[in-house]
Amino acid sequence: MPASEAFAGSEAIGVTEHSMTTDTAGPDVETSDGAFQPFLDLTDMIAGDQLQIRCYEKATSGGTQRLVEEWIRFGAQSPKVLVLPTLMLMHGWDWTLDALAGTITVTWSIRKVATPSEAFAGSEAVSTTEHSMTTDTAGPDVETSDGVFQPFLDVADMVTGDELQIRVYEKIQAADAQVVVYEQILTGAQSKPIWTCPALTLLHGWDMTLDALAGTITVDWSIRKIG
Repeated sequence: MPASEAFAGSEAIGVTEHSMTTDTAGPDVETSDGAFQPFLDLTDMIAGDQLQIRCYEKATSGGTQRLVEEWIRFGAQSPKVLVLPTLMLMHGWDWTLDALAGTITVTWSIRKVATPSEAFAGSEAVSTTEHSMTTDTAGPDVETSDGVFQPFLDVADMVTGDELQIRVYEKIQAADAQVVVYEQILTGAQSKPIWTCPALTLLHGWDMTLDALAGTITVDWSIRKIG
């Protein structure tokens, strides 16, 4: 699919958080599906300026919109254009701008490169048994569908003392044993309650799992797919 410009605009950003999808106060709730990547022209930033950029999303269609990622830029920028990671967004998302110091004119373009589908979704009170997000049972399992996959997890249930282990398994070649290729451990209450990671190209026998190393944690998840 060729790339397209889904949203574009320019605004003098002050203390009111501003949506880049509606060009009004935000965040708003955009429900179009896509793999989106923002390009921001920050030429106007000078010493003393602070610009906050946020991405919001719902992990599942019936979920709550929460913060996924946040970036804060300080002072004059080099390079002048900021390119943010591509995210597969679906259920109720937005990208926003907020000047924490100064008034900053920002010009933006949000590009769309593909339309993802939701390959797997579920919800589970996760405890000490490792849990597969593809089969919604004890894991890891062996999923053989091919594609580029990106998980979104709602971890707003986490509190002080909780520890959640997130793993991705895959076979490096078809005849190999399944091994851990990505792992992250989240600890305590999360300032960014929607967790995601870079998209992964998975082929031979993969899975994504959850395991509570401490506590019992209710997690809602969505695994998005391109290809």
